[in-house]
Amino acid sequence: VRVCTKGGMIRRGSESTSWRPGNPSVESVKRAVAAARTALGGLPIFLYQLHHTDAYLKRPDLFAAVCRTLRELVDAGDVEHVGLCNATAEQVRLALEHVPVAAVQNNYSLWNLEAEVPVPPGAAASSKKGVLPLCRERGIAFLAHGPLGGLAARRRQRDLATDFPWLAEAAREKGVSTHVAALAIMRARWPDILIPIPGARVLDHALDSLSAADVHFSPSELAAFDAALSRPKKRRRSK
Repeated sequence: VRVCTKGGMIRRGSESTSWRPGNPSVESVKRAVAAARTALGGLPIFLYQLHHTDAYLKRPDLFAAVCRTLRELVDAGDVEHVGLCNATAEQVRLALEHVPVAAVQNNYSLWNLEAEVPVPPGAAASSKKGVLPLCRERGIAFLAHGPLGGLAARRRQRDLATDFPWLAEAAREKGVSTHVAALAIMRARWPDILIPIPGARVLDHALDSLSAADVHFSPSELAAFDAALSRPKKRRRSK
């Protein structure tokens, strides 16, 4: 078992949605890593990710300092690998100047393919476009969070079978759930670097997601999926 964790957020309540960005600083990162190691019984952290890098957008100097601190923690043996969470392509490049980056955890799903799109001229500083191609170029794993819709799906604001009828048909042909078909398609789009990290509240859900590794689509099927994904999406009506 490899333990991956992240720091940079503070929980301000008991609800799962109550996490908020903390006060970013070198010292807060050191404290967070020390607390995580204590929770692990003193073992080094396999992958430590700097969470909510949006908090650093206006402070690239501070972001660089924190990245240098993470490199020091790697050199000291506290952390084995460093990752970024919710990072822009520019932040990934800046981080690489100071510390090896093993993984980037950003949102990616059939609803949100922003990470695939090249960064256009004049893009907002917070844009997450272009991260997947950059990760492929630099050999960085891309951990896709929210691949099955995340909180919006749990609130029934999104539904794979309803929003992507072609996906439901593909799942039926393969004899798998729409969740599994969606995960398999996402992995097929970026097979060398993309690792979906769907949530699972029960073991059956985890095993169902894991079975996506055994589902494969032909080049013609993937081309048809690409065409379907490029079509404008219909807005769901609010209930």
